[in-house]
Amino acid sequence: MAKGRGAAAALVVVLGLVVVWAPSPSLAHVQIGAYNKTCPQAEDIVYREMTAILGKSPEQAGPLLRLFSVDCFVGGCEASILLDSMPGNTAEKDSPLNKGVKGYEVVDLIKAKLEDACPGIVSCADTLALAARDAVRLSKGPYIALPTGRRDGNNSVASNVGPNTPIPGANITDLVALFAKFNLTTKDLVVLSGAHTIGKAHCSVRLRIKFSEHSQIKKAHEQETSVVCAAYYGFSFPVVFSSYYAW
Repeated sequence: MAKGRGAAAALVVVLGLVVVWAPSPSLAHVQIGAYNKTCPQAEDIVYREMTAILGKSPEQAGPLLRLFSVDCFVGGCEASILLDSMPGNTAEKDSPLNKGVKGYEVVDLIKAKLEDACPGIVSCADTLALAARDAVRLSKGPYIALPTGRRDGNNSVASNVGPNTPIPGANITDLVALFAKFNLTTKDLVVLSGAHTIGKAHCSVRLRIKFSEHSQIKKAHEQETSVVCAAYYGFSFPVVFSSYYAW
């Protein structure tokens, strides 16, 4: 029970920090209930659409949470990850580091519903943020009262992704330095990393991370962990909020 509460707290922190870690003009007017007067049904629309989407494809929850996080790392939570490449400019979504990022079509679908109800009111940035929030909620995770009122960014450049994104193979020194750029501490790094509680991952990645810099771990324990990994971190990993990430 304590373990489950700890994982829930971690996910509250990941969504909370992701809102504030990157100073951005998109956050200048963020507040709880920003659409109460201009589009009071906005959050209900997002929740209804996410309920239908995850009811058919529950595996979409993890990618949506990741999409939100990836967006916030580069320039703040202003939906620049959603912008398409144009002649003469390769956008963030087409950076090699974002090759595996998914969920764009879900955000487009929800934004279309919001436009039908309240044309020109709800930003793409808030659409993505609320969809990620509800992905957690609908995956049996905690509910977070999320501030809204973000403004959409209009600048998306693939070359900005590399300097602001954890790269494959990064060690702890690399990660601490990257997070420090966003005024995040080593503790924040641990909490944010431990909050990846929805979705699937290759066991090879999980074991590489766990053992690459800890040669003192006994082979017997590595074998035991491989069994756990196969059960919980392979392609059969559940799509509900899980506390097994932080063993």
